[in-house]
Amino acid sequence: MPAYVLIRETRKERRAPLRVAAATVAGLGLAGALLGGVAYGPGLAAGLLRFFPLPVWISESGHGADATNASDHVIRIKAGPDGHYYVEGDADGVPVKFMIDTGSTRIVLPKQIAERMSVGPLNFDIPTYTANGVSHDAEITIRKLTVGPYSGNNIPAMVNGGPLDMPLLGMSWLRTFQSIEIENGVMTLHYRGT
Repeated sequence: MPAYVLIRETRKERRAPLRVAAATVAGLGLAGALLGGVAYGPGLAAGLLRFFPLPVWISESGHGADATNASDHVIRIKAGPDGHYYVEGDADGVPVKFMIDTGSTRIVLPKQIAERMSVGPLNFDIPTYTANGVSHDAEITIRKLTVGPYSGNNIPAMVNGGPLDMPLLGMSWLRTFQSIEIENGVMTLHYRGT
């Protein structure tokens, strides 16, 4: 048997008791903390449950985002074939398929969608500098924006004065989440529950 296999086995045997002891101590400590959290209030227990990996539903590209249940407070969105993240939402009662765009400061809507939202007269007087050049946009406020189980109120948005095919969910919406993670083609959005 080659020497490197014996060295690997020796190291593994020496480290195994240390790993078992560390895992046992960590498990007992976490279990005690959870029991203490339950005894001292659901808020503390819910905070401690964030350390457990919980399975959540993952939205396929182009479909609505959702969470497993109200206690998870997580939305996961799978990237589309083009690498972008798409979600279906509702802006003031109008169904909208958005592309999530971290490079956009605000939510940007095409004129056709804004007209269906009944936002009133649009004043395209705000110059906006994009990769495609300068456009003149109108500022609006979305009274209620819902994506999956999460809703936000009074979200600033822009209506694009030029040709825009895809509504964009920019940073004004993403900042309402506690954290955003992207790993292995899945965007995970964490939010506070109500």
